[in-house]
Amino acid sequence: MNRVIPWLRALQLSAALVVIYLTLKLIQSQVMGTASAITRFASCSGVFGLISAVLGLWSLLSTYLDPLTPVLFDVLAGILFLAGGIASALALYGIDNCNLYDEMLHSPLLNEGSTGSGSDRRYGVVAKHDDESRVFRKLRTNCRRAQVGMTFQFISLAIVTGLLVLAYRQRKRAKAMAVGVLRYAAD
Repeated sequence: MNRVIPWLRALQLSAALVVIYLTLKLIQSQVMGTASAITRFASCSGVFGLISAVLGLWSLLSTYLDPLTPVLFDVLAGILFLAGGIASALALYGIDNCNLYDEMLHSPLLNEGSTGSGSDRRYGVVAKHDDESRVFRKLRTNCRRAQVGMTFQFISLAIVTGLLVLAYRQRKRAKAMAVGVLRYAAD
């Protein structure tokens, strides 16, 4: 067994927990309506990454699992992290380093929900007695959470990709060793 794999699994577990925590904080801060589909999808990808990490750690300690099972879960987790990261990146596109008030206010990912339309539009991030600077701080906090969550989805994708490369190399090496043993036995 490669000595790097348990450390990568622990890192995968930590990154998935960060994604879950940040997305749940964004969902929890929702005031009007339901959270954005992108935020909910990112939360689900984090949970699936957590399941994949736990399953991978369990497969290192146990012989009950088929060695291909964690690989399949890693492939699915990688696809979910890629999709969630791209969706978050597109949703945050145009919000320059969490400094543009209007863009953040109109982003359904950050504004904690909204009702109405036009001049009657109300946003969940704006409480009854909040001034503009307090609203800006809330938006910036949500924006930073969304950006860090997106970043950790891409980090999780990189970790899963590394695990898949290591699994492929181990499988290839085991297959080559089996062929060598069969050749030796035939001689």
